[in-house]
Amino acid sequence: MFPRAPPYHIVVSRHQRHLLFPRRCPFSGASGSGPDPTDLWIAKLVSTVFHLSPSPAIAADRIAPIRHLLSPSVALAALRRHADPLSALAFFELSYSAFGIAHSAAAFRFMICSLCQSGFHDDALKVFDQMANEGHGIEESFLEFLAVSCIEAGKLEPAMEEAFGVFTEMTGMGIRPSRVTYNVLIDGYGKVGDTLSAVSVYERMLACGCPPDVVTFTSLIDGYCRSGRLDDAMKLWNEMSQRELKPNAYTYAVAINSITVSSLVSCLLKAGMPNEINKIMLTASERYMGLDKPCQEIPSSLGKSMDISVAM
Repeated sequence: MFPRAPPYHIVVSRHQRHLLFPRRCPFSGASGSGPDPTDLWIAKLVSTVFHLSPSPAIAADRIAPIRHLLSPSVALAALRRHADPLSALAFFELSYSAFGIAHSAAAFRFMICSLCQSGFHDDALKVFDQMANEGHGIEESFLEFLAVSCIEAGKLEPAMEEAFGVFTEMTGMGIRPSRVTYNVLIDGYGKVGDTLSAVSVYERMLACGCPPDVVTFTSLIDGYCRSGRLDDAMKLWNEMSQRELKPNAYTYAVAINSITVSSLVSCLLKAGMPNEINKIMLTASERYMGLDKPCQEIPSSLGKSMDISVAM
């Protein structure tokens, strides 16, 4: 039996939703031609008996007379009738331990998705380990979903350890992670203040020939700003420009929300990037950041010497 894990409180910033996978697991629904009508009837009977039983042991005794009717497809159909993922997990365990049901890959995926969506990531990873140990094929996109789900679970260090464990398993299986996987790892490490690990993942991303995008750089810049490493953040801003990647609205929002406008202006002036100052000031003004004039914090002498233009 799997021990119960406390649920993680799921917190997702309103600015970072585009970095992550959709919250609904793409593998949790039915696929193929659908279950046999007889299997559905048996699944309804079994799940009803299980729900009405005061304990799993009593449920096993009550289901025993029809155990010969149970099959992996019936078990999967019964799992889908459970609204509570912990109840589904209890049935998943009981059907395996008491009735010897060899769960299908679809049942494992459904169980893992249900647990992840409810915040029970420790339980989900235990089911995932069992799935791998039983030799079921694991798709890259499913591993990516699991890694992203772990990172979404509060952006806490334990979640990052779990996510990196899944990432390591992906590479160990010879699966080449996509840019989305690299990006969510970088974003997660940045949120917990582990910029060294974020940069390490970024370097591995480059070594594997996976080109970074604006999301990659935005996450790295965000991590550096959170750690107060403004010079490193500006270096990345320059590198992003060298790669001909244009900052998006979220990139500017990260800069504005992470540090004061005056500090950012100072860094940009030192970096010789006057045009970026105007973009940030205009963005701040448009977002009602309390700036009446977009360039009011730029000394006039510096503005003239650098020929700063307000044109976007």
